Amino acid sequence: MLDFSSKIFEKYRQLRDIAQNNAAYYNNLAEKNSDYLNNENAIKNISFELSKADYSNDKKLYSELKNKQTNLLKEKTVLLNKIGIDEKRLSPIYLCNKCNDTGIYNNNVCDCYKKLYSVFFTEYFNININKLSNFNNAIINTENKKLLTSFKLYCDNFPNNNHKTITLMGKTGTGKTFLSQCILSELVNKNYNVIYISSFNLITILKEYHYSFNLNTKDLLDVLINCDMLIIDDLGSEPLEKNITIEYILNILNERQCLNKHSIFTTNLDNKEIKLKYTERFFDRINDKSISKTFQLSDYNFRQKNN
Repeated sequence: MLDFSSKIFEKYRQLRDIAQNNAAYYNNLAEKNSDYLNNENAIKNISFELSKADYSNDKKLYSELKNKQTNLLKEKTVLLNKIGIDEKRLSPIYLCNKCNDTGIYNNNVCDCYKKLYSVFFTEYFNININKLSNFNNAIINTENKKLLTSFKLYCDNFPNNNHKTITLMGKTGTGKTFLSQCILSELVNKNYNVIYISSFNLITILKEYHYSFNLNTKDLLDVLINCDMLIIDDLGSEPLEKNITIEYILNILNERQCLNKHSIFTTNLDNKEIKLKYTERFFDRINDKSISKTFQLSDYNFRQKNN
């Protein structure tokens, strides 16, 4: 089962170590300056005296000490500027300011955990996000210019698009996978949480999930349902597994549409074949014109430019 939790939390540990080591480096650098070190000691001492004054309810002394503390903090900023150190660098600067690179926020997994899971998930299937097709590599001609422009606008407006479910239909070689990877590349670069998977691989892992369900694997369905964009490539190439293929794909799509999430399917099947294989319920969902749109690709040539 695809359980990336140990790898993800190891990644978080590495990120925290980097942030904390950087902060320690700048603190040590600043403390080599004697004026700064004396200032730091004075701030620590006055903080202790403030606590005593607060405890004894000596308001006059507390006010005097508070003013001294304010002046010392101003002096600290001036000293750091002279040394050439940004005061923010004295504390760990985490990539995620919500969970401080722990993956946990308000007793739940943080959004950054889900994004990191998506990265591990995508790379597990040998998809290098840094080497994906992109719109700049497309060969643009009079036949495909309008379609490419439409999908560029789709990415620019994401996630505020009217159509949340997109189906790219067409025979092999018409550019469905190319377009879907261009969208993946654009949205990943915009820091959205995107899952990209072939339908064959999807059913393979869902089959394993189905027969070995446990609490440690709940991340899988959670990410498939809650990611910002789910792209399922080559729908129809997967094996038809009883109680799995149709049921899970329909359930995932249904949940995502209820949550107003975006999904893209690419397929060599036509409408009649989709309805026959995946039931009328699935067909109706991907053809609900209020939230879905189908693009029929025919004789488009998006072949990637050679750089």
